[in-house]
Amino acid sequence: MELRPLEGFQRVDAEGYLVNEARRENVRPPWDEALAAAVKAYRDHLREDLLAVYLRGSVARGHAVAGVSDLDTLAVVHRVPPGWHERWGRRVEENLGERFRSFCTGVDLRVVPREPLPRWARFHVKTQAVCVFGEDLAADLPPVRPGPDAILFAPRILARLARARARLAAGERVHLSRLLKASLRAGFECLVLLGPRPRYTRDLYRCAETLWERFPAEEPFLRRALACALDPARRGGDDPSKLLAGCEDLLARLLAGHNPGS
Repeated sequence: MELRPLEGFQRVDAEGYLVNEARRENVRPPWDEALAAAVKAYRDHLREDLLAVYLRGSVARGHAVAGVSDLDTLAVVHRVPPGWHERWGRRVEENLGERFRSFCTGVDLRVVPREPLPRWARFHVKTQAVCVFGEDLAADLPPVRPGPDAILFAPRILARLARARARLAAGERVHLSRLLKASLRAGFECLVLLGPRPRYTRDLYRCAETLWERFPAEEPFLRRALACALDPARRGGDDPSKLLAGCEDLLARLLAGHNPGS
C-alpha cells in the first residue's frame, strides 16, 4: 500500500467545536457484516446491562481501506462486568478478527460505564463515533474544541510502550500495530493539540508527517513506523522492540518539553 493521507483534518463549526463526521450510512459492505457480528456479541454477553453500541474510527467516517483498517467499537453499559475482557472479550476479538481477516486487520471491543462515562469515551461519543445500537448519548455531552480536551493517547503512552517492550523481552506477543498507531497519534497530540494553533486528525499519515516536519532526521524511522502501523507485514527486518523503543525515545523528548508546539 502506498503511504499517503486517507483523511484531512477534522472540520470545526463556527464556534470552533469539532464536527462529528461519523455516520451510520458510511458503513458499507463488507464492513456492515463485521459490525453486525460485533453488535451481536455485545448483546449476547451484556444483555440487559447494555445501553448503547458505538462504531468509531475510519469505518464510521467512510474512509475504511480493506487490509488496513480495523473495526473499533465501544459499548456503554449500566454496569461493567468484572473481568469481561478476560472472560469473553479477547476471545470474541480473536474470533471476529479471524472471521473477517480478508479485509479487516482487527476488531477492538471496549466496555465503559454510563456513570461516570470516562473522558476518552465522552470525546469519542461526541466527536468520533456513531451510535449503531441503543440510546445515543451524544446530545447530552458538551462540545469539544481541538486542544487539551482532545488529548487521549499522550498521558499513558510511555507506560504502554515500556510494558510492551518488557513483554517482548519475556517472549510474549504484543499488538505492534495498535501500539505504533497510538504512538503516532500521541506525538501529534504533543505537537499540535498543545501548540498555538490546535487542529485535530486521527489520520496516521497526517500524524507522522507532522512529526517528521518537526524532526526531519526522524523521517526515515517515522516512515517505517507508519508502514508497520498500517500493515504489520511490511515490517521487513525491523525489530519490534527497536520500533517501540524509537517511539518511546521520541515521545519522551516531546513530553519533556511540556509544550512542544511552542
